[in-house]
Amino acid sequence: MNYAERDLKHIWHPCSQMKDYEEYPPIVIDRGRGVYLYDENGKEYIDIVSSWWCNLLGHCNPTVNEAVKS
Repeated sequence: MNYAERDLKHIWHPCSQMKDYEEYPPIVIDRGRGVYLYDENGKEYIDIVSSWWCNLLGHCNPTVNEAVKS
């Protein structure tokens, strides 16, 4: 079973319409670098959703990181 099949079998994505996965399989991200994500085939995506978390957590701001660790 590949990652996309395992994902569909075991994971509920609350921010997605699960019915959409019948036609559009999940994209398996292999790695990331900066704002870029790369799927299993090497296709590059710009991670525009991470801004939700970056805005909350300070874009890897050292002061915020230390406060969270403490």
